[in-house]
This record gives sequence, structure tokens and C-alpha cells, in this order.
Amino acid sequence: MFKRLLREQDESEEFYHEWAANATKLHSATFNYIQSVVLLGALQFAVTQKDTSFAIWALYIVAYLVMLLVTGVYFRTGVLLTLRKLSLKGRWRETSLWAAGILGVAFNVWLVSALEQLIQQIIAAGLSGST
Repeated sequence: MFKRLLREQDESEEFYHEWAANATKLHSATFNYIQSVVLLGALQFAVTQKDTSFAIWALYIVAYLVMLLVTGVYFRTGVLLTLRKLSLKGRWRETSLWAAGILGVAFNVWLVSALEQLIQQIIAAGLSGST
């Protein structure tokens, strides 16, 4: 009987493959977002330098707008997943979605000042040779 218990599966093999694929997607999305933040910080550093070209400015503006969109989608997705678990409907659901949108925009506004500090710390670490 003990051997039989060990042979039985809790879930199908498809469930575990789907779970692993979702974990890989989450990992990829997280690190892509981090890379995007660092790149946006580097572009912000470049536009603060003297005689920055129009192309760098245009790239920075487009990158910032895309980051605004992606952050908004991430906040909204998180709120939608939470709302599905809480089963909120009507006015509460609408209010929560508006709040998620406002939080996404507020995060991006804060991100502008945080990026300056991030890049300065990366540059300082690179110049000092510390890892």
C-alpha cells in the first residue's frame, strides 16, 4: 500500500509543465523590467549631459512612455488578479482599477528621481572598482 501511495500523482504532468512555464514567464518579465529600468536610467543620465542629440532625447521620451505603459499594465494586472480573488464588483472594482492606474502613474513620476540615484550609484561602483 505504501508503494501505491508513492506512485500516485497529485496533479497531471501537464499541470507541472504549465506551472514551470508560468514561473519562467514571471522570471523573464521581472528581469526584463529591471533591465528596462537600468536602460531608462542610462538614457536619463545621457539627456542630462551637455549637447545631447535629438535622437537621444527622442529615444528617452519613447522609452519613458513605454515604461509608463508597461508599469500601468503591471499594476492593473496585479489589481485585477486581486479583485478576482476578492470577488469585488461594481463601484469597488471601478475604484480599485482607477487607483491602480493612479498608482502606476505615481510610480513612474517617482521613477524619474530614483533613476538618477540608481545610475549615480552604478557609476560610483564602476569607478571605485567594487562589485
